[in-house]
Amino acid sequence: MYGLTPPKLDRGFARMLRCRGMRRDESPQATRRLWSAAVVLAVVGVAGCAGSGSVRRLEGDARAHELRLAELAQATADLQKELVALRGQLDAVRRELVEARQADETRDREAADVATKRIAGTEKRLDALAGAVRGVEMSVGGLSDQVARLESVSTTAAATSRREVRPKPTPRAATQAIAPEELFARGMDGFKNGELAQAILDFEDFVARNGAHPLAGTAQFLIGEAYYSARDFQHATVEYRKAIDMAPKGERTPDALLKLGFAYRALKRPERAREAWTQLLQDFPQSDAASKARGAMREVSRVGKPTTATDNR
Repeated sequence: MYGLTPPKLDRGFARMLRCRGMRRDESPQATRRLWSAAVVLAVVGVAGCAGSGSVRRLEGDARAHELRLAELAQATADLQKELVALRGQLDAVRRELVEARQADETRDREAADVATKRIAGTEKRLDALAGAVRGVEMSVGGLSDQVARLESVSTTAAATSRREVRPKPTPRAATQAIAPEELFARGMDGFKNGELAQAILDFEDFVARNGAHPLAGTAQFLIGEAYYSARDFQHATVEYRKAIDMAPKGERTPDALLKLGFAYRALKRPERAREAWTQLLQDFPQSDAASKARGAMREVSRVGKPTTATDNR
């Protein structure tokens, strides 16, 4: 094999034994292993001590590879540890993100709740303010332009009744000594005689001075009647509402509700008219005013527009 005869192999084998310091009389197993090594060396064309040097190089290369493998194994183990550590850090970051997201959602919900409560509170305050404004409008009744309204009443009443309205303002100092009944009677005289502006002044003076008097509700109702007779329907609604608020179950309240509806109807506000008449039917269903209100409601529903303001007086 490869030009090596058994004597040559035997001499090569003996030379290898001498180089390795071994004897030929060792065990058969060791001998076989050595023979195998000798054959390998013979195959690669190396003999004698030169073959021993190649073996050492191979063994050195093997040890180098083993060291490299050990280094690679250690590096792999280190990388695995780093990977585990990175996974732990990643899980921690994920938990922090979840907690941050939950905290943000909680803050958003709390902020939304606070905003909702503030909006609700603001709406309540706005409703209260709106109610207060309506109350002021109803209670004051446009006192700031009372002079202009009285002049309008005088002019309109004169055109309607063909009589000149001549207000006779009475100085406050002179009315202080007048008894309530006398002041009420004076207002009634002005109302019956068509002196509507003076009647309004007298009745307003009576209500201001005698708010607890049994005739106060009637006087307030007649203020509304004076404006209604002068066809000043807007101010009539204000004064009728005052009469209703002054005595919700009073004697003149059914008539005030009825005439309030008529005034709204004259202003072409049928829905407000129906509201007044509906309140009349609920609070005073057996009254004469309620019967008139039922007819007026049917008429408004049928026609869909107001009739003349002097109807159903």
